[in-house]
Amino acid sequence: MGSCLQGGSFTNNDILVFKFSSTGLQHWTSVYSGQYNLSDRANDIALDTEGNVYVTGYLTSVFTGKITKRVGVVIKYNQFGGFIWSQQFSFSSFPLDEGVSFAISPSGYIYILANTILDNSKTIAVLKYSLSGGLIWNRFYDSEINSKNDFAAAIALDSSGNVYATGTKNRINPTIIDIVVIKYDSTGILKWSRTFDNASAGSDYAYKIISDEFSTYVLGVSTFGGSNKYVLLKYSQVTSVNNLNEIKTNYALYQNYPNPFNPKTIIQYEIPVIERHNNVSVQLIVYDALGKEVSTLVNERQNAGYYIVEFNGSKFTSGVYSYRLVVNGNIINTRRMILLK
Repeated sequence: MGSCLQGGSFTNNDILVFKFSSTGLQHWTSVYSGQYNLSDRANDIALDTEGNVYVTGYLTSVFTGKITKRVGVVIKYNQFGGFIWSQQFSFSSFPLDEGVSFAISPSGYIYILANTILDNSKTIAVLKYSLSGGLIWNRFYDSEINSKNDFAAAIALDSSGNVYATGTKNRINPTIIDIVVIKYDSTGILKWSRTFDNASAGSDYAYKIISDEFSTYVLGVSTFGGSNKYVLLKYSQVTSVNNLNEIKTNYALYQNYPNPFNPKTIIQYEIPVIERHNNVSVQLIVYDALGKEVSTLVNERQNAGYYIVEFNGSKFTSGVYSYRLVVNGNIINTRRMILLK
């Protein structure tokens, strides 16, 4: 699997898949090219239990005039190299989407870890597809306030169907790159997320993740004493990280999903464990495009934890809305969502 030069001009990259026997004999080759015959790329390959082949990456197409854009793609072949289906994905008006990594469950569900852009920031996305290529759900992880860009690295499943993703987040002030680890259940509900920062002025990068019912392991690179060294993180399913005594100390307001939505969407936020504030006043408020308050979803005191709230927009008109998390009178974060009827 990989990218190669293909075509009469020998200047455009297409997605190329080979199958070799155990002795190195080439059985078949399949080529996939985007509509505009521009630079296309494969990033990962996977097999299901029936021997079907899945490839993910991106296609390059024309946006306006000579400006190009990247659209994520997933392609399915049978065990003999025959094309079965392909699906493209993009989530912004000027997409730079790409599939990064695969995980396939024993029952055949396909999970793709991807990079995308939301609200002008690079964001980690997880997509779940059926055997026939139907999109079941997608989720977006935008790592809280004070973060500029998030990048996907690797994805894994446990035997219960829970989804684990890892990548990096780039904090704006100060400019520090940290490892982020995310867990969803099989229905796409965010269970937890954790960040690793070695507390130095350097950067941390994730490369690989594996998980079972008891622990999640992340392999990465971290800066220690001015040099880069491999780091192995082990998280328990109660979301502690061994030998680091990590405690969540940042409030978080996550991007709603689905987005756009009609008429219902889910909003999730996190109240951290802070010794002096184990019970805080929380408000979750929705505003229209003019900044007028249209709905108060939460207005109560809450303890530390993850919270899931449903917003029903059936009584509202289509348009751009925003939702804001306020804790003890302080604005934590505001995000946008689109109601599209």
